[in-house]
Formats: sequence, C-alpha cells, structure tokens
Amino acid sequence: MTRQPSDNSSHSRTVTTAVAHVDEFETRRLTWLRLLAAFFAVAFAVLTAVHASGQNATYDTLPVEQRLDDNLKLMQREAAAYATTRDLSAFEGRRENTARFYFERYVPAKITQPDAVPMITELMTDVRTLLERSVRSRAPGSRNLLTWSYKGLKPIAQGNYQPPARINAILFIANLAPQSQRGTVPRPYGFVLSDLLPIYLDESAPDGVRGAALYGIEKFVRYTPASEIDANLKTQLTDAMTQLLESPAPTGRDDLAHAYLQRYAVSILTNLKPDETLGKQLVSISTDENSLDLIALHSAAAIGNLAKNINADEVETDKVLQNWSARILKAYEEELARLKGMDKQQVARKQPPEPEKFLRVNQEEDTTKRVMPGMGMEDSYGSEMEMMSEMDMMSEMDMGGESDMMSEMMMMGMGMGMARPKPKQPPEILATRKRLNFIMEQVLRGVTGQGSLGEDPTAIEPKGGLYAATPPESADVVQEWLDSINTVFTGLNDDTIGTRPAFIRALETEVETLKALARGQIAVNAGMPGDDFNPLLQPAAPEADLAPPAAGNQPPAAGAQPPAAARQPNAAADVIEIDPTGGAIDN
Repeated sequence: MTRQPSDNSSHSRTVTTAVAHVDEFETRRLTWLRLLAAFFAVAFAVLTAVHASGQNATYDTLPVEQRLDDNLKLMQREAAAYATTRDLSAFEGRRENTARFYFERYVPAKITQPDAVPMITELMTDVRTLLERSVRSRAPGSRNLLTWSYKGLKPIAQGNYQPPARINAILFIANLAPQSQRGTVPRPYGFVLSDLLPIYLDESAPDGVRGAALYGIEKFVRYTPASEIDANLKTQLTDAMTQLLESPAPTGRDDLAHAYLQRYAVSILTNLKPDETLGKQLVSISTDENSLDLIALHSAAAIGNLAKNINADEVETDKVLQNWSARILKAYEEELARLKGMDKQQVARKQPPEPEKFLRVNQEEDTTKRVMPGMGMEDSYGSEMEMMSEMDMMSEMDMGGESDMMSEMMMMGMGMGMARPKPKQPPEILATRKRLNFIMEQVLRGVTGQGSLGEDPTAIEPKGGLYAATPPESADVVQEWLDSINTVFTGLNDDTIGTRPAFIRALETEVETLKALARGQIAVNAGMPGDDFNPLLQPAAPEADLAPPAAGNQPPAAGAQPPAAARQPNAAADVIEIDPTGGAIDN
C-alpha cells in the first residue's frame, strides 16, 4: 500500500492562527493589568494626598514602651486577675503595677499609634469588659481600675490625637457610672458633662469626635435630674443645642448626619428646657415638608412628653394631623414602589414545556385527590373507623362539654373548621412592616403620648401629646383620626397575609385611607359584601336606630336617592369612603 503524503499547509495555518489568538489574548490581559495598576496607583496617590493634606499628619502620638509591648499577654492576665480578686494583698508591689500599667499607660498610648488602629476595638473592649465585671461583682479593686482607666483615657479624649482613639476614649468616659441598685438605671458620674461639653463646643474637632461627645452628653442629661446639673453648664448646653436645632448643616456635613445630631439636641432640650417655645419649635420641625424623616419623626415623638408645654392657640390640630398623615403616606408609597420593583419581568417562552412536567403535575393531582375530603367509600373506610374509635374513647370520659368536642372532631374529619397555620412571612414583608410600624409608632407617640393604640382606640384618654393639648371642642378631630389610623395599623400587621402580591394589595387599600387623612377627610371603611365591619364615624343619632335595617348590601334602585347621613361629621373634615378592593368613592 502506498502512503499518501500529508498536507501540512492547513495544519500550519491552524497553528499560526492559534498562536495569533494567544498573542492577542496575552496583549489584552497585559493591557487590563496595566489599566488596573494605573487605577490603583491613582487611587493610592489620591489617598496619600488626602492623608497628607487632611489631618492625620498633625495628630499627636504617645510613646509606647517596648517592654510593655513585649509583655502584653502578661499585663492582660494580671489585669484580669486584679479585676476579680477578693484579696488585694496578693497583688501588692510588682503585680499591681503590671495591672496599672496596662490600664493607665499601655492602652492609652497604644490607641494613638497610626499603625495600631485595627487593635483599638480589641483593646478597648477588653478594658470595658474588665471594668464592668469588676464593678458588677463589687470587687475591691474596681475603684482602682476606674481611676487608672479614666486617668489614662481622659487626655486622649480631649487631646489632639487621631479620631478613632478620641472617639473610643470619649465613649468610655460617657458610659462611666457607679454601681446602681438592682432595677435602677446607673446615673453617670458628674464629671462626664464637664469633660465632654468642651469637646463638643470645639468646632475645629472632627464631626465624629463631636458626635461621640454629644452622645455622652445626651445620656448624662437623660439620666440626671435637671435640678442637679450645674447652672453654668446648663446654660452653655441649652444655647448650644438651640443653635444646633435651628441651624442648617454646615459645609462638609451631610444633611442626614446633621439630622442625626439634631436628634440629640431634641432629647437634651426636652429634658432641660420643656417650655412653650420648644413645643412650638418641635411642631414646626415635624410638619416641615423639607425636614428629613430622621428628625421630623423624632420631633413628633418628643411632642408626646410636652403636652403641658404646647400652646393650643398656636397649634392647628387638624393641620398637624394632615401633615403627619402625609408623612406616613409617603413612607407607604415608597415601600409599595420598592415591593413592586422586586417583581421580575416574565421572559417569554420560546420552547414548549417539557413533557415530564405534565406527568409530574398529573401525579401530584392524583395524590391530592386521594387525600382530599369527599373520598371514595373504599379509601375513606379506614379513616372513618379510626375516627369513630377515637370518638368512642372520648365518650368514656366523664367531663363537661364532651358533645362540643365530638362535634368539633367530626367537623375536622369532614374537612370543616380546621385551623390553618399562619403563612410564613417573606423577609421583604417583614422589612416593610418594621419600617412602617416604626414610623406610625413615632407619630402615635406624638398624638397620644404612647406608641400604640391598644385594643380600643376610643378608650385612649387625652393625657399626653397633641391630644392633651387640643381643646375639648376639637377633641373629636383627634378621635376620628385615631379611629381611621387604627384600620391602617391593623391592616399593616395582618399576619395572615403571606405573599407579596396580597401584601401589596393590602397596602394599596391602606394608602387610600392615608390619602383621605392627608386631605383632612374622614376615612370610612366600606367593607366587602357580606363583611361585618365597624364604621369609623361616631355613632349615629338615636333616631337612626328606629329605622328599619337595610336589606344586606344590595345596590339602590335606579334613580333612587341615597339615604341622608344620620350624623354630620366634624365641620373641619369631609367624608371619604374607602373600598377595601383599592378604590375610593367620594360622597
């Protein structure tokens, strides 16, 4: 057999093409690597410039003794033993000095080091844990631990050190408090306010440092009676908080961060200066459409504690309720948009379903038919015998109400009256409920002084919030609003809804009620055909009880006029009827 010579020309072309592709791929890979390297180089240059020109280069540091750094584990063991020992005589001399160096010298100096930032959380957590354990167990060395830690960290809080170190030192001082009696809140030490107020008043300090100081000041004021606060410090603090509450965000501070700091100002002034001026100011902030929810809702909730400090002549209750309803409505609409945006677009099928899917469906249907009520005589015979056997056993028990129990068992056997488990709530529904519940609780606290309506909104007495500051002749406006908002609150927390589409439909119904309240109208729940519902208006006039009942929910005859209202609502509001299916019918 003669062997044919092979043609290597095609093979050579293939190899050449492959090599060309490899070279092209390698060229592209190197190009991307160069671009990536250039990006990181630019980013590093920017960070270096910010670091050099910003602030870190001007911060001070404390020297860390090398011998202490080398014996860190030894110091931590001695500090932990000293915190819980009942016999301080065993720690005299060298052991006590080792524990003292850890709290007073090593930790304060270490957290000022630029390269020790990742260690700050671990070190400060250890110091706080040891101190809390010592104070809680009333160990004899707890006072020494407090003295050493405070002596070492106070200069860090007030000095020119890096912000992470200052913030941790400030928070440590803010939480210092003596051991309190069981069931009482520990009152901070008196030096907390005098140490932290100058830090906040220093406008050259970073916002994070000032915010940490403001946190400690608010906690001190919250747990310290105003009568026991130094008059000079109280005046300085009141002026500073009033300025913070009235001023816009300074240059370089985000509006949301400014609103967060203003929340502390509201809490501090509520405890220090609860007068009519503050009450009017909080009403103005909470009803300002330009106010962020963070400060507006916090101001509304604070009104719940200022009922005696609100001038009823200067506050229009119906206007305030309309504005607060509009803020709740906005949150509902935002959540609806978020939930609807989660629906994925359906992709059109280009191929028919697989035949196996039809087989699986048929099998499931056959299985379902075998266990559904209304089964055949042969299939149900065994189940009925088991049920009758259980009923015979129950009949032997001599107790009251046995016939009712048997009736219930028979109904359950027939597939009737069986209690269905509540559906599992998807996380998106839980998240929406959490946010909307928080907003409504803040508003309710401002209206009634409490964050819930209870089982009966009509039983709420005007003892707090806007309700208590409303004149008696206008109290009906608040009560009607509470009745309407109760339906919204109840519908939001209906845990029988377990799917997103059903939850969206429920929210859309509640949105119609909120729209009516935002317009100053009274929401009347129209109910569904055959439903037993409670209208949200006040009871009808006595003569209305003498009229014959309407024949179900039948529509009126053509050309017939609707019956006259048995009761006129408040003159300041109109009436709107809310259809639970989502529509609104204006009368």
